[in-house]
Amino acid sequence: MLNAVAKLMIAWQKYREHKKIKTIPLTLTSLEWLTVLNDVTVFNGSTLEPYAVRALFLYLNFSIGY
Repeated sequence: MLNAVAKLMIAWQKYREHKKIKTIPLTLTSLEWLTVLNDVTVFNGSTLEPYAVRALFLYLNFSIGY
C-alpha cells in the first residue's frame, strides 16, 4: 500500500511541475478533484488504486499552499 501511495505522490509532483501548479485551490468540488486525479493518471500513464486516490485527496486537502 505504501508503495502505491509513494508512486502516486511522485506522479502528482511530476504533474505539478509540468503544469506549473504552485498552490492547490481549496474550493474544488468533488468532480473537479476527480478531474485533477484523472489528469495526473493520464499524464503519468498509470492507473490509480482506490486507497491511493483517497490518500492523495487527504494529502491535497491538508497541504495548504504546498
